Amino acid sequence: MSHNFLDVIWLINIAKMRNKFSNFLFKMMSVIKNRIDGTSFEFFKQSVFDKIDEILAMRSIDIKSTG
Repeated sequence: MSHNFLDVIWLINIAKMRNKFSNFLFKMMSVIKNRIDGTSFEFFKQSVFDKIDEILAMRSIDIKSTG
């Protein structure tokens, strides 16, 4: 039971980190926008989120395999 509880806490923390990172990206958009076009920024942002989702999926598989 404690293993599942720790997994939930970990996932909540990851969600909070992703939200904070998202906020950071949007704040930086005004700076980045002056240097690259919007399409490039959207591609960069999506690639970062895709990588985060990939890491989360791998962590989820690890949790299931060790559970």
